[in-house]
Amino acid sequence: MALATSVLGAGNQVGAGSELGSWLVAQACGACSWEAAWLAALVRFDRAKQWAADGALSCADWLIGRVRLGRSTAFEKLRVAHELARRPVVAEAFAAGGITYCAVREITRAVGVDPAIDEVLVELARTATVLDVRRAVRRVLLLAEQDREPQERQATRGVRMVANGDGTTRVHAVLSDLEAAEL
Repeated sequence: MALATSVLGAGNQVGAGSELGSWLVAQACGACSWEAAWLAALVRFDRAKQWAADGALSCADWLIGRVRLGRSTAFEKLRVAHELARRPVVAEAFAAGGITYCAVREITRAVGVDPAIDEVLVELARTATVLDVRRAVRRVLLLAEQDREPQERQATRGVRMVANGDGTTRVHAVLSDLEAAEL
């Protein structure tokens, strides 16, 4: 707190822009390191099913009830945590504060990639925007899709309907090109 006060200044006074900017960057890197450690602990907690001791039915339910995360956030944190446990290149860069959680979230959407791809994505995340990382991940996923057998692609087809609660329903469909043309 003393460091924050010295950098931010007393009352409404603010320190010099470059000093404040440097402080903000350092704090963001520290937050990334802290969150990396938290996510690593979350994986251990989930794998050991320690959430059951509180009567939760799953780790996501425990996060929702005990940590007060929203449902989608709880599932996303768990997904990212488990991916980081499988991907040391990404986990190390995140723990060192070299890449942000937003970049990690994007990188871990490319599941089952070669560690060399992770290295490239991490290097991109160190210098580029999260939007650039998202675009790169999208390209990686499209290339992986090209290598899949047609039967594997068929398995991902489906329709999901979600009531919005305002008298409308959102429909999400994954169709083959032929089905989409017919629709």
